[in-house]
Amino acid sequence: MGSTPLLAPRHQAEADGLSVLCRAERYRCTAERGTRRFHSAARRGQAAAALEDPFQRLVDELFWFHPQDGGDAGPPSPLSGSSPTKVAKSVSTWLNQEDGKDPLPTHNLAVFHHLMAIEVEQRLTQEISQGGADGLVHALRQESDYCWRHALARWRWLSEHSGFRNWLGARAEAIGADVIDENARNDFARRLPVAILAFNARLALSAAIGCSTEDARRHRELMREAGFTAAAIEEAVRVAVEPLMRRIRERLETFRDEINRTNKAALVGPTRGLIDEVTPALEALDRLLPNDDGPLTDLHEMLAETANIAQVAGSKETGDLAFAVDVLTRIERHARSATLKKTLARNIQITRCFFCKMRPGSTGCAVPVGLYKITAVNPTRKGVSYSKSAIQVPRCQECQNAHRSGKGKTAGGMNILPASKASESVLVTEEYPNGWKLGSEPSDFEVQQAIQQDISSLLGQLSRRGPRT
Repeated sequence: MGSTPLLAPRHQAEADGLSVLCRAERYRCTAERGTRRFHSAARRGQAAAALEDPFQRLVDELFWFHPQDGGDAGPPSPLSGSSPTKVAKSVSTWLNQEDGKDPLPTHNLAVFHHLMAIEVEQRLTQEISQGGADGLVHALRQESDYCWRHALARWRWLSEHSGFRNWLGARAEAIGADVIDENARNDFARRLPVAILAFNARLALSAAIGCSTEDARRHRELMREAGFTAAAIEEAVRVAVEPLMRRIRERLETFRDEINRTNKAALVGPTRGLIDEVTPALEALDRLLPNDDGPLTDLHEMLAETANIAQVAGSKETGDLAFAVDVLTRIERHARSATLKKTLARNIQITRCFFCKMRPGSTGCAVPVGLYKITAVNPTRKGVSYSKSAIQVPRCQECQNAHRSGKGKTAGGMNILPASKASESVLVTEEYPNGWKLGSEPSDFEVQQAIQQDISSLLGQLSRRGPRT
């Protein structure tokens, strides 16, 4: 039952989105300026190929710096080795040119702050992973927030500015009008806010995966503060989480299919492994999505249902109640529907010790509870026929030892229920609801009551028939 881990490093790299902007700028520098950032011919070829794809070129050009005269992209990105003085001069020029009319200075400043924000986020992630000083981490968060606020506010303005949409349309037509038609250009412009916000959504997901609730919340708040619509923010988050949710769903579907093909006795390890793998991914999504998110609710339910199927099959084959209790207690919180919650609660009751409510039941230690059920009445002989049965209330070895010694505590000092309380198990009424009662045989009162009811029923049938003619 081997599979690729849901949160393997390569998947985290896909999720965090840190390399996308840098890649766009590197491709430009590699293919057009001959920078030494890439040394291999294969990578130079990859960069050139990306620029030959018209649609990919348009996406990448969003994160290039563009002069107002319409010439080739420049000046170089701060990530391409420019001196601080040259960077400061460029930024100062764009700030002076920014007049609320011409979109290009605003675009260049949006790209600059976006690239700076990503650099700071990389440093922040590194400091957090290495246990950096709280003061430094706090300062990096503040610097990152400053860059993101300037970047996102400008991106929002650009997405609403007709001049920028016209410029974007002109670039698309120049790059590849035969590929990027008017409908594609309009769709590109319409989805620009989601594409921009997807970076922060991926960073929020990456933070959630890293158990940083604060940073996940921070990126959601940055998106909201920038003034983007709630619909755009939610779509961006959905775009970010969908690959992980799809992998979770595929993992659970594959495991469920394999249950029927696998030796049931061999399900113990893979089932625990499934829970170990899927639970952290679901917890990361819990930190990012609302509690009532439909697809996330379905995944929680799917994990609980799948693991329950596996533990039933595995414990039935092996008799390993410790495995059953371990799985059930770990998946109980993932159940969402009332039906599944009831099923898991019942399964816990029939596998976990009823007397301590802690340990799994042990083989040969269960307490039998007698049951009987009146099946027929024979008034002429003043008697009844009845069936007998018994259920086994699970008990662990420690509780059995305590019961045999007449103590109300285990050797470890834990208070437990006495063996006589076994008849109070909820299992009795749930497992045998149709006429079954506790005890070894019906009492005289029950016999007489059953006979009277039978006679009354017979008289009622005769009265409905009427007198014979």
